[in-house]
Amino acid sequence: MRIVLVNPPVIRSNDSALLKKQDDTDNSKIPIGLYSITALLMEEGYEVFLLNHALTAWQECIEQITALTPDVVGVTCFSHNRHPALELFPALKAILPECKFVLGGVHATFLYREILERCPEVDYVVVGEGEYSFLEFVRRLKEGENPAGIPGIAGRLPDGSIDWPGPAEPIHDLGALPIPAKYFDYAIVSTSRGCPFNCSFCASDGMWGRKVRKRPVWHVLDELELLRHKHGETFVSFKDETFTAHKERVIEICKGMLERKLDLWWRCDTRVDCLDEERLYWMRKAGCFYISVGVESGSPAMLKRINKRTDTQQIVEASALIRRFGIEVRFYLIVGLPHETEDDLYATLRLIEKCRPQYTIASDLAVSPGTAVFDEYCKKDHKTNALWFESMVPIILYDPKQTWLRTNPGKKLKAMSYTCERLEEPPLFPFTEAELRDIQSRLSDCMAPNYDLALFLKDAQRFVEAAPFYEKTVEISPAFSKAWLDLGLCYLNTGRDADACAAWEKIEALVEEPVDNRTLALLYRGISRSVDGHDDEAFDLLWRAYALRSDAAEALREIATRGAQRRRWDHAIRAAELWAKLAPKQPDPWHILAVGSTDLGQYGDAQALFNKALQLDSKNPEVYLNYATLMLRAAIIADARGLAQSALRLKPDFTAAQQFLAHLPPPGV
Repeated sequence: MRIVLVNPPVIRSNDSALLKKQDDTDNSKIPIGLYSITALLMEEGYEVFLLNHALTAWQECIEQITALTPDVVGVTCFSHNRHPALELFPALKAILPECKFVLGGVHATFLYREILERCPEVDYVVVGEGEYSFLEFVRRLKEGENPAGIPGIAGRLPDGSIDWPGPAEPIHDLGALPIPAKYFDYAIVSTSRGCPFNCSFCASDGMWGRKVRKRPVWHVLDELELLRHKHGETFVSFKDETFTAHKERVIEICKGMLERKLDLWWRCDTRVDCLDEERLYWMRKAGCFYISVGVESGSPAMLKRINKRTDTQQIVEASALIRRFGIEVRFYLIVGLPHETEDDLYATLRLIEKCRPQYTIASDLAVSPGTAVFDEYCKKDHKTNALWFESMVPIILYDPKQTWLRTNPGKKLKAMSYTCERLEEPPLFPFTEAELRDIQSRLSDCMAPNYDLALFLKDAQRFVEAAPFYEKTVEISPAFSKAWLDLGLCYLNTGRDADACAAWEKIEALVEEPVDNRTLALLYRGISRSVDGHDDEAFDLLWRAYALRSDAAEALREIATRGAQRRRWDHAIRAAELWAKLAPKQPDPWHILAVGSTDLGQYGDAQALFNKALQLDSKNPEVYLNYATLMLRAAIIADARGLAQSALRLKPDFTAAQQFLAHLPPPGV
């Protein structure tokens, strides 16, 4: 039996540019639950294919799924991608009429009845967490048994009525589930299911239940170890509803990360009433650098309306505490709340100014099935579940007119909001040098505060001051390749070339570190050795850098450029040819190839290559002057003079071009 599980396209389109615009950290990732179901099926010996088609062109998605000739296709579904998810089924059913088609996910969980009534191509719906119910479903199909009556699986009876035997029993021992990292590389981790709180905008209660079911700590640590050592991940994001809800457990996880020397950078989501000094100390020590907190609003009235069960004083105190530990904080904010006024929005702005978070993200209140907000919305606008099929907008807003955005405080909140289009913008309230020094002095035994202060000083080009804090960083975390890279740069900029190369050499043995850092270390060493005149060693290092990252042009550029400068055409031409294949619209490799061909007497090839370089960049005076040299060698004096004059027009103070023209015979001679 062949099973294909699919994260469906975010939109139905064959336009690659439009699809690329949909990319963000949430839309483009495979949901954690789909990894878990796939891993369980693989452990049980089934042939399973897991496809991430979030940003795949529609036709390509259909072709890839059908080419696998599956017996079962399972598709996950959120509210925002419900239409492309549901539209997959008729397209696939027309090609694979004998295949069984199953829908799952949060959206399907709350609308299984309506989906089965409206979408005949959907054969079954997995309701709630699906590991064991879906496993039983495929087992019965494989054995030729009737799949009707499985708790957690909704289907149709022969008379067309809905077969719903009720929900599956919650999985009490989450540690019995296989760890997906045995098979897959990812960076989002969930250590528990369920949430003890009951915010009106959230569907967690209906999906997972109010009781929090926790994975054993060893199970979480084993997953992190696989991600770090098998897949080379250096960053993870914990996506529990409230990661820090249970104090002893989060501290135990942090201590375990330290004992296993995982050297991970990580972030998490939590609430302001689930933080204290002891938790934050161990979190920071274990590599936490960023916490997203569900603040939602600065208005007490709005907090009460959404049943948040926190107050603004808790938000202020938690924000100050997080900042004291040098951890960046992002406020999740919700705008467009029922009965929200301009004063409520101003209250949120004042709270931001008081708390000084690094980032905020203000999102419109979206209605989701299974939430109290959705029930209120339906009552207000006389809607039913039919709107999920009739409305074509991906996200249905409680206030579709976005009234908040027409107010002054709303516009300010929007301008502050950190979005995927603004990832490179600086923090709203960055740490000051005084804060960083205070944090480092209190937490000198933690790697991250030392690194943060070192990075601040290095970016200010205060290399002498930065070096000791980088040295402390690598003393605490010897496998932290980025710190070794930066330490080498500090040494290099203070005349300690040998120490710089020694620092970069340390990275070569860190095979589990990101390949980008290991590539840069070889690159830096190669450049340094080249500057010192050790060309053979330099070229060896640079070629090794290229071997690590053959899809990156940096090493090729250095080899080609330095080879041309030294007339080492064996290296320069080979590197420039590879560089030109990798970046055919870059003029520089063509220019180097042209100069090399000139020097080797291959004048016909050189002329074509110069023309190519000028076609890509007609404003580079160096290209014109080198082209003039080719014409002079070929005894075409008039062309040589014209090309050198073009170089001077582009750069009137170009001394080399002036000297070239001065040595040419007068016109007519």
